[in-house]
Amino acid sequence: MVTHARILRFHIQLLTWRNRPSAVNIQTIYEFLDSCCSWDADDIRPPNLRGKPTNEPSWKRNIRNVLKKDTDQGILKNNSRGEYSWNRESGAPKWSFIIVEAIDNLGGETTNAELYDEIKQLGIRDFTNNWKMTVQGTIERHSSDSEAWGGNYDVFYSVQGLGSGIWGLRPQYRTNQTGVKPVMAAIPKIEFETEDFVEETIQAPNYALRTIAVRRGQPAFRTKLLDLYGMCMLTKCSDSQVLEACHINPYSISNDNSAENGLLLRADIHTLFDLGLIKIDDELIVRVSSELEDTRYQQLNGLTITPASQVDEKTLRINLSRRT
Repeated sequence: MVTHARILRFHIQLLTWRNRPSAVNIQTIYEFLDSCCSWDADDIRPPNLRGKPTNEPSWKRNIRNVLKKDTDQGILKNNSRGEYSWNRESGAPKWSFIIVEAIDNLGGETTNAELYDEIKQLGIRDFTNNWKMTVQGTIERHSSDSEAWGGNYDVFYSVQGLGSGIWGLRPQYRTNQTGVKPVMAAIPKIEFETEDFVEETIQAPNYALRTIAVRRGQPAFRTKLLDLYGMCMLTKCSDSQVLEACHINPYSISNDNSAENGLLLRADIHTLFDLGLIKIDDELIVRVSSELEDTRYQQLNGLTITPASQVDEKTLRINLSRRT
């Protein structure tokens, strides 16, 4: 299932608004959304043009469709160089955009009190009597750490647990010192082993379809797998910041969040698993594509994974056989 237009629109509008009044070129838009969104097979598959596949993934075409619609509606402007900018006459931005900017201004993590003060200093929107409740509700709907999370935009995180009143902005939504959104091509603050693997993946030309970004998976599902395994099932990496919950068979098809339909994988391994470049057969043996022959991922070929004792191995094997 392709990524919904509302998710693309949220990120496009956030990027252009944060770079106001400057314009943003299409390549920067591609790179930013690639760092924030988790593309599935339908997103990555090239669309057909007159019955023949094109040479780019579908998600780029879908981004251009959203850009055209938002430009036609006057939300964005498109200059003669094909760059896009926020149209300040289109009205006040979303509360979520203002909160992102405020937390970023405060260094990426902040208390509620500091956040409220910064938002008032920005003075971008009018304030109702309940505006602080609106801010809190917006943060919770945009954070997988909250039970109110809507499941689409995982922008904020709880620094010291819910109820602490301290919130952080996820790294891919931070800006650099020039104010231009950097491409989060790698996962920040990760151990050297992970950094080497990710860097190699990014630089290899065969993997230019997408940039590796942090994809945590559904919170309860990820927590379950973390409790069962505590480390990547292939690499034994135990850095929880880069461990992701991977569905063997996509949840959108299987509606299955059981441990028997899950793998705990390092972020780069998860990406390669989704692309079919790393597979696990029903004998629990890792199969690495020949396309990865010249990379260090090849050393994982032939490895046998070990399911947790609490997992029904027979069901896990069946799920793997259905995928492969």
